[in-house]
Amino acid sequence: MDPEPTPQHPVRPATVLLVEDEPRIRRQAARALQNAGFGVDTAVNGDAALREAGQKKFSLVLLDLTLPPPDGWSTLRHLRRHQPELRVLITSENDFSSQARALGAVGLLRKPFDDSALIAAVETSLAARLNGTAA
Repeated sequence: MDPEPTPQHPVRPATVLLVEDEPRIRRQAARALQNAGFGVDTAVNGDAALREAGQKKFSLVLLDLTLPPPDGWSTLRHLRRHQPELRVLITSENDFSSQARALGAVGLLRKPFDDSALIAAVETSLAARLNGTAA
């Protein structure tokens, strides 16, 4: 069920596919995104992410690089090859921003991140998509 709009959190039409294998991070990030008014679907690995992305239209994929096989790099390559219009924001403990951008990601969010950093990164990535610019 979609959240009710409030002045602080208007309902956004954007739906995010959150791909994270760590349950605590996945729950925290999903809750933060939902509280900010985003639609959120989750996947625990690359295979599940590719299935979800093939069945539903997402505004953004938030993709952990350190997934069990297939890892985030393989998942990113597949998404870019088969859905080049889909924006992908990478999450990682390491700074792989130049490598991720070279493969077509709109940016990188360093772990650990707090809710405000997550929301800001997602909003920046979505604004970049709407404006046709890089995040």
